[in-house]
Amino acid sequence: MVVGLFLVVFVMGADSFIISPLLPAIAKDFNVSVEAVALAVTIYALCYALSSPFFGPLGDKFKQKNLLMLGILFFLIGSFLCAVSQNIYQFYFFRAIAGLGAALSMPNVWAIIGNHFEGKKLNIVMGIVMSALSLSIAVGVPLGTTLAQLANWHMAFWGSGILILLVLPVLLEVIPKTCPLYPSADPTATNE
Repeated sequence: MVVGLFLVVFVMGADSFIISPLLPAIAKDFNVSVEAVALAVTIYALCYALSSPFFGPLGDKFKQKNLLMLGILFFLIGSFLCAVSQNIYQFYFFRAIAGLGAALSMPNVWAIIGNHFEGKKLNIVMGIVMSALSLSIAVGVPLGTTLAQLANWHMAFWGSGILILLVLPVLLEVIPKTCPLYPSADPTATNE
């Protein structure tokens, strides 16, 4: 479970940073300015930032595992569709979908960890999964540059989607279906 959650955080974090070195190539393909493509970074970040406070509390009403899977699905769809975008407006829209998917996924990653581990083990697991975010920052830009040089900017989005696609069945299997260690104070909650 820890490895799967680590990879989700890594891919979603890297996706935020991998785009920077790709901006000129995307701009050239869409025949727009680099500044116009950079707006896609803002769109992703705004969708993530503005929807996370609303998506986070959903974990108190619905199964966190299901919300995580739904968020991953949205992120996956957004990433794959970015790879096949035909124009800048499609690219913006699909980056928004990916941002919403990340916003639904990330709060549930932390909630699942908090609900299934306690004490020292909670601290260790939280630290391991959190390190994925730092690693994604360090690796995201060089990875984006390398993919763009080896193939093209589309590969960065195909790669994000494929990695998430590979992690999805593992998460479905390893995230427990049992009640969490620390159920919500609300006796009607159906956390998982």
